[in-house]
Amino acid sequence: MKNNLFNCLIISLLTISIGYSQVKELGLDSIPFSEVSISQLSDIYRQMKVEKGDYQIQLGFGSLAEMEKLKERYNTLFAEDTIFHQKHPLKLSFNSPTYRLRLEHFRTRLETEKASKRLRPYFRGIMILEPGKNN
Repeated sequence: MKNNLFNCLIISLLTISIGYSQVKELGLDSIPFSEVSISQLSDIYRQMKVEKGDYQIQLGFGSLAEMEKLKERYNTLFAEDTIFHQKHPLKLSFNSPTYRLRLEHFRTRLETEKASKRLRPYFRGIMILEPGKNN
């Protein structure tokens, strides 16, 4: 009985240690402290941001003239809400053959859903874009 319990304990400890040894994360731990510079930190941050991405809300897509009108409409509707503008800037991008107007930098799906619900009455072509997809 004691032998079985001991064997189970050893096997579970080995399984846990093997499982943790297979996980590789990008971070400061991988660089010795004496060699860390600001440029290396910014490179790590940029790489992590690209790998992780962020949620976006696409307000619409179409011609450049249509997107400029949509941008004007957004700015007039939410002119007094400066905090929302600072946290989630508008981005106009071109993906052939259409232009796309998006709000960026939503951290979680829940935060994106709340903002989407708030914007839906004003913009009918609204879509939520997940990190790494539909970009």
